Amino acid sequence: MRNNSLRNCKNYVNLESGSRIEKKDLIEAYSDLLVGLEKPHWQLYLVTLSFNQMGGNRERRKETMRTETINMFNKLLTRFFRRPRSDSVKGWLPVGVFMFDMPVRKTNKRRRNVTSQVLVNDGLHVHGIIAAHPFGRIQMSLEKYFIQHQNVFRTQNLSEVDVRQIQESSRKAAGYAVKGLKRFDMSADDMLILPRD
Repeated sequence: MRNNSLRNCKNYVNLESGSRIEKKDLIEAYSDLLVGLEKPHWQLYLVTLSFNQMGGNRERRKETMRTETINMFNKLLTRFFRRPRSDSVKGWLPVGVFMFDMPVRKTNKRRRNVTSQVLVNDGLHVHGIIAAHPFGRIQMSLEKYFIQHQNVFRTQNLSEVDVRQIQESSRKAAGYAVKGLKRFDMSADDMLILPRD
């Protein structure tokens, strides 16, 4: 199931995106992939990567954030296994699906369009879901691991990696993680599936 869902998502990513129907199908395919990863002993985690203010235009910032996301995930793989490229651990590697996102304007009764956070990088950040099996060198939840080892993942550009174990509906969390695809200025090219083959 996992390999078929992953292959289907990668096929979608290779398509020219643009129409609402394709984006809806893509969101559904990614949600199916993430829900399919929820197996006995596998845990799903909602991940938010926050960044320090960066220079350059939006595309340059996105490229830097993409690189930082890949580097963070590769560090995580080496924390699970000494040799993550070894054939003996292929089926046990964590899987991550990441998407650029923008904050949603929140409203209240007294003031309209109140944004609850300072808009660093014009609000651009990365959301994702990581599916991980407790097999390997990390013998605790990823939520606890990232709290205890935040300094390992921080860089000049990456300020924080917030990881929360998904306790409720995995389909709802999957939809939240890839909601950036609904935006007209985001496409399948803004999606990352890790590890790369």
